[in-house]
Amino acid sequence: MNGIKVESNSSTVTFYELDGLYYYNIGPIEGFTVSPSTGFITVNDSNTIQTVTFKLITYNVTFTESGLPNGTPWSATLNGTTKTSTTGSINFTVTPGPYTYQVGLVNGYTASPGSGSITVGGNETVPITFTPTTATTNRTVTTTSTSQTMISWVTPPVIIAVVIVIAIIVILILRRRERM
Repeated sequence: MNGIKVESNSSTVTFYELDGLYYYNIGPIEGFTVSPSTGFITVNDSNTIQTVTFKLITYNVTFTESGLPNGTPWSATLNGTTKTSTTGSINFTVTPGPYTYQVGLVNGYTASPGSGSITVGGNETVPITFTPTTATTNRTVTTTSTSQTMISWVTPPVIIAVVIVIAIIVILILRRRERM
């Protein structure tokens, strides 16, 4: 104020000035906004107080998913905080800075990217694409389908054929013994 810089670690800063009109300017504090940051203050015989408000700067980090069926639960972890959703997005509110993230496992799907890091300096969107793990899905369907086919169609004719062949062999052996 009035060209004099004063710093404080408490919630107040005190100036001793004569009566008059003075310009003030509050310097930036990393991670916060201040309102009002500048202005004029009138000092008179009594104590004059100017109140200013500091507000923590926060931004939204939104993870958006694509590739999952509607209603499928999925999760994202940002700097150790995990959130789960059954919709297409998960939102975190954070202060500026570097963050790491990881996407939770969803059975039958692979997430891309599955993890990473971002530096937040504004609102951020992190798109996540889920793709089905086809090897697992195809193997299960093929095995089930093949097993049912083998049991219901192949197994009974094979058993009947084996029984018929054994019966024919036994009959031939018995006839041969009778002739002797």
